[in-house]
Amino acid sequence: MKKLAPIAKQERAVFVRIDPPIEISAAQKFPAGFRNAHAEYQPAHTLVIDLSQTEEQILAQMKPKGRYNIKVAQKHNVIVRPATTATLKRDISAFYKLLNQTSQRDKFSIHPKSYYENMLKILGQRNLTKLFIAEYAPAGHTAAHNRAKKIIAGIIVTFFSTTATYYFGASDYEYRNLMAPYLLQWEAICEAKSSGCKFYDFLGIAPLDSSGAPLRGHPYAALTDFKLKFGGRIVSYAPAKEFAYKPIWYSLMKFAKKLI
Repeated sequence: MKKLAPIAKQERAVFVRIDPPIEISAAQKFPAGFRNAHAEYQPAHTLVIDLSQTEEQILAQMKPKGRYNIKVAQKHNVIVRPATTATLKRDISAFYKLLNQTSQRDKFSIHPKSYYENMLKILGQRNLTKLFIAEYAPAGHTAAHNRAKKIIAGIIVTFFSTTATYYFGASDYEYRNLMAPYLLQWEAICEAKSSGCKFYDFLGIAPLDSSGAPLRGHPYAALTDFKLKFGGRIVSYAPAKEFAYKPIWYSLMKFAKKLI
């Protein structure tokens, strides 16, 4: 707080938000003056797979449907590969086209294409993120027929410190029976494990009801059904906190946001 004070003064900050990855079960005291944030921007709950397990153990702790869908994709000749420098431009365009389709189908908003381009270009130079692409290769397909391959799904995963995090995903609804998203996640999990990561974070699930099902109506409900099939441990984080340097302006800002 002592180091933040002069920065806040220089920047004329109204408030500061602190949103650390502290589990809600952990006792944590914040300095006097902090209150729960007026808005939450990070997921309150997530699903994390422990990568210290063997691949066989990771598969074993999945739900049977998760393992089955991975095998379905493999059986149907779905091929997963990371985007390379040579293929990145084409792969991003294909991914963004699928992302547009997915967002319209599942009714969620997306960023401009430049957002994903910058993310992959800037973080990719430091090996902090990868775009994984799933292609459909019909039976009997050979490497000589690359043009016959069709990109049907993709995910963007970050790699930082000990954790790989699944950020964005998209798929072609026409090929939903091939279960490409499941194989994409499995290949990303294996890549994270082989690169030395200790955890694979699915970045956001809906809270669960007493029966263990995602709460209906929650924005993450549909995605949560998909993610839960991979097993893992549910982690719930403490609420974000805010400290007002200018209490009057802070109150006015919150009031104005309610009117928007």
